[in-house]
Amino acid sequence: MMAYYRNASMLMHAVAAATDAMRALAAGHIGSVAAPLLRRSVAQSLWALIKETPKMRRMARRSRQTALKRKGFTGHPRESE
Repeated sequence: MMAYYRNASMLMHAVAAATDAMRALAAGHIGSVAAPLLRRSVAQSLWALIKETPKMRRMARRSRQTALKRKGFTGHPRESE
């Protein structure tokens, strides 16, 4: 269970840093824009996102297929129309 939260947290570092940078930019704090993006944890987070993207795509595809099956669709969605 702890690995689940640790991995999810790791994937969110880059997103959180981008949000912090955008808020600093919107507030006019130009000097504070780059600081969140240049943290080591952001680079690690981006690497983790790149590495995990194929797995996330497979999981999303399976989830979509399962949802379609539950709704009664079989095969390609256009065939059921």
